[in-house]
Amino acid sequence: MATAKKPRLSPTNISLAGEVARDVQLDAILLRKAQVTSDVDLEAAANHLDVSQQHRSSYTFDGERSRIAVTVALRLQLTDSESRGPVVLSVSAEYRLLYSVPAGKTYRPEALKYFGELNGLVNIWPYWRELIHTVAARVGLGSITLPVYRAVPKPVRAGKRSKQAPS
Repeated sequence: MATAKKPRLSPTNISLAGEVARDVQLDAILLRKAQVTSDVDLEAAANHLDVSQQHRSSYTFDGERSRIAVTVALRLQLTDSESRGPVVLSVSAEYRLLYSVPAGKTYRPEALKYFGELNGLVNIWPYWRELIHTVAARVGLGSITLPVYRAVPKPVRAGKRSKQAPS
């Protein structure tokens, strides 16, 4: 009796990131840069704000390949949706996350790419949320809480390799 072959599932961004995530230890989260621009008019404080966010991640190894450094750059802009006016608040930040790698471990480039993109963002997200919450209050917008970040599994096509993660 012949046994049916199981179809081979395409890897996802999450499964590839997991190849690295299961081995590493997060050692440090460092805020490298931050910039805030605010044009809040307290007399006509915006009640309806449109939110625009972008992020970009990349990774590098230190000289000994015993540490992965992931850089995550984020930007958020709030605009008044009613007046279609200028940006009410713009916040950008760059974080550097340092992960130790067990001695002798090596990883596929695509696994490192998705690790930097996904784990970097997942690990930094609480710090980004706190920064936005604090800055919004300080410029007079009151309390703004960003939603929880949820990684979405996406199939990865073979041959798609890059050291720089897409934004």
